[in-house]
Amino acid sequence: MNPQEIYVKTEKGREEIQSRRSQLPPTLRTLLIMIDGRSSAGEILKQVGPMGITADALEQLIAQGFVALDRPAPAAQPASVVEAVATDALPDSERFLAARQFMTDTVVNAMGLRSFMFTLKLEKAETLQGLRSLLPEYTKLMEKGTGHLEAEVLIRRVLELIR
Repeated sequence: MNPQEIYVKTEKGREEIQSRRSQLPPTLRTLLIMIDGRSSAGEILKQVGPMGITADALEQLIAQGFVALDRPAPAAQPASVVEAVATDALPDSERFLAARQFMTDTVVNAMGLRSFMFTLKLEKAETLQGLRSLLPEYTKLMEKGTGHLEAEVLIRRVLELIR
């Protein structure tokens, strides 16, 4: 696995996010949620590194068919060019949709049915500012429903998406 490669969730991966059918261990599930089709494998592994998640976990998701290579590593591009193609390059509308989906997936993963009222608030949010206003409540839910390190990683990702 090249750290500059981009991975996407397969149909099986998207179904697993919704159904939990395969009962992935929490670290693999968190990594699966983090796969967004925009961030490189290296960027994602750097974000989840404090949780002890390594490239081996990504290899497991690939081997089990939950994620697949979307784009191979860019040929001989400087790292600065690769890093520039991150969340900042997305239009606000795409950042909003990605952030709202990410917040929904992670809060449901952390809190299960107890997240219902919050997910309704997410659905009513229509702008990035609306999502920003929900950040304190999201933070409390994530800290309650996950370990400290996992909550920190997921909150940091939301902040990247909604800034």
